[in-house]
Amino acid sequence: MRNLLLSCFLIFSALGCSNAGPPPKKDVIAEALAVPGHLIVDVRSSDEFAGGHVDGAIHVPVSQVAERMPTIAPEKDQQIVLYCAVGGRAAKAESTLRSMGYTKILNAKTPDAVASAMGKDLVK
Repeated sequence: MRNLLLSCFLIFSALGCSNAGPPPKKDVIAEALAVPGHLIVDVRSSDEFAGGHVDGAIHVPVSQVAERMPTIAPEKDQQIVLYCAVGGRAAKAESTLRSMGYTKILNAKTPDAVASAMGKDLVK
């Protein structure tokens, strides 16, 4: 049983699910989305993005965050709302962005949480 639990932990960690848990409250996400010039960034894979994403989201796979975000968001104090499937990859992207000097970042965890705060459905 102990080996099974350890194996499950390792698998979920490898998949980027280590930051699982509830997303921020809807009003916290809505507050971030109310900031003028905010960006919504989807850090999932291309297939996941194509399967449904938040309207207006920019697709930047987590592996490309360090390379692409300085061009997309040159201002380090711009509000950035990140999401992935459950929050793990968004947490990794948040950590990367903070190490680059970005200051206003919210890990909203899931596309559904962001869409709900916007009062919209996901788009394909």
